[in-house]
Amino acid sequence: MKNFKKKLLSAVAVVALSPLAQAGVISYSDEHAASTTDWFDTLTVSQFDSSMGTLNTVDISFSAEMLSDMTLDNDNATDTIARGTVSVDTIGSFLGLGSLGISLSANTGFQNLGADDSGDTDIAGNGGGDEYVGLALSGSDLLSLTIDSSNADFLSFIGTGTLSTTGLGTFGGFAVAGGGGNVDVNLNTLASAALSVTYNFTDRASTTVPETGSLAIFGLGLAGFALSRRAKKSV
Repeated sequence: MKNFKKKLLSAVAVVALSPLAQAGVISYSDEHAASTTDWFDTLTVSQFDSSMGTLNTVDISFSAEMLSDMTLDNDNATDTIARGTVSVDTIGSFLGLGSLGISLSANTGFQNLGADDSGDTDIAGNGGGDEYVGLALSGSDLLSLTIDSSNADFLSFIGTGTLSTTGLGTFGGFAVAGGGGNVDVNLNTLASAALSVTYNFTDRASTTVPETGSLAIFGLGLAGFALSRRAKKSV
């Protein structure tokens, strides 16, 4: 009878300690679509609703992208070499996770620009055509990190509201190398930014431990089975 009790207790422990845990994943994101710099905006994402389960980790990503067109026009009476460079800085902050800062740049490479041709007209209506037209000068970058309950900002992600960036904006600029200062530049720069959070959690509905009543019925069934086997042996 002692052996039977040990077996019964072991069986019950297995049932009680075997919840059907399932991992859940849900993501939220917001973006500022590509638009001319400089711009300022706020990106907002939803918090994790704890009624869905237990939050384990949070994946956070912030990305920025730029796309520019640039033309270079030589106003010198002689040929010259010049390079046009465009840059965009996207900065802001999100909770206490540090600043969001991405610096992007692209350039035309050094270009041989012909002498000013007074017979042509550039985009500004001046003599001399555009010796270089650079299309789709682009750049992109991504910042990402994962936090868990050891992070001071972890609890800020739990709730039924929203979380937003602060001070988010872009600052565009350009520079010309060479050309003796007589190179005209025409620039059109677009920039975009995006924020996303992914919540990795344990689904509460899937971690329910079997009820006490169910365990009792299971135990009685085992007991009845054991007694039945003893009764057969004694016959």
